[in-house]
Amino acid sequence: MPYSKDYFALQLAFAQKVAEIEQQPLVEVLLNYTSFYKTFRIDDWKFEPINKTWLKFASLFELASNKLDAVYSFYGQQLKQAVTTDTDKTQFGCFSYEYLPKEHAILIHFRNNDDPEPGALSKKREHVRKLELQAMFQEIRHKYLQAKWVFGFSWLYNLPAYTRLFPPEYLVHIKENTEWFKSTALWGQFLDSAGEVKTTLATEFLARIAKCKTLDELKQNFPLKVLEPWARIPLFYQFYKIQ
Repeated sequence: MPYSKDYFALQLAFAQKVAEIEQQPLVEVLLNYTSFYKTFRIDDWKFEPINKTWLKFASLFELASNKLDAVYSFYGQQLKQAVTTDTDKTQFGCFSYEYLPKEHAILIHFRNNDDPEPGALSKKREHVRKLELQAMFQEIRHKYLQAKWVFGFSWLYNLPAYTRLFPPEYLVHIKENTEWFKSTALWGQFLDSAGEVKTTLATEFLARIAKCKTLDELKQNFPLKVLEPWARIPLFYQFYKIQ
């Protein structure tokens, strides 16, 4: 689902505060402290300032009198061009994955592709999510025999409604990442099940960051941190009953 303008406004406000504190160009901060690069459907994880799509955005942004309008307009153009980050991925309902050959690992991705009610992570939809994961790991089992590990990277691992979808052992080894700002893995916590910004949460966040004097203080004001769990892949085959 398309993101609302408020979602970009929230991140822009945070980036402006970072730029003010760190005395950095705003467009540079947008690259490193917002999800804009990936939200613009740029098909890599390199976050290169010389990427042609990013350069085009940066040029338009620098000249724009209304920065928020410039960001949201560019986002709309990217959607119309249907430039996606997952053209080579199969989507299993709300889930997809990447195979990381160097690590012999699977990285799980989640996107809310369900109806707002009762909600993708509601108890009523738990069986559907598990069936999606079962189908996904069934493909992985046959397609990537060399896979040994499964990794996660998201604020969602703070939620019991999400973690109950996975083997308990997956959450035993988990670490917190306070240095990631570049995708919905962090910023998604401000969106509700309909893809709209949670007004109260966003308002409180903006009020807190307005008082910050250092970058470290800013980083501490996200309600939930990005968590990174991992486990051996046979545990997933066993959990989802995959032969």
